Amino acid sequence: MLGKEIMYSKMSGSISSAPDPQRIIGSLHFLDDGILDFTVSDNPLIQDIDKSMFMLAAEFSAYAFDRSDWMEEFLIDHAKKLSKTNEGLSEDNETNKVHLKLLQGGLENNEED
Repeated sequence: MLGKEIMYSKMSGSISSAPDPQRIIGSLHFLDDGILDFTVSDNPLIQDIDKSMFMLAAEFSAYAFDRSDWMEEFLIDHAKKLSKTNEGLSEDNETNKVHLKLLQGGLENNEED
């Protein structure tokens, strides 16, 4: 389980993929060896309460990953939602198909262009 090994680290510098790194409180990193790494910004402009709330949310995430009953319930619910979405897409595909007609003639293919 991911939640069994948890690392905590502080972050400094910038994150290139973020639009405004100064607004990032923290992030969760899912490492390929199963470790869930929490990273918290060391930006002095971010209030301690915001950092604490992020850590609470990150710790809850780790706890949730360890709960197989929660994971099972989530996956069942997710599958139902995905099934409804796919049903809706197939209905939309039939009713919203674009009907184009190929007209014979038109411009000749000129290789000089």
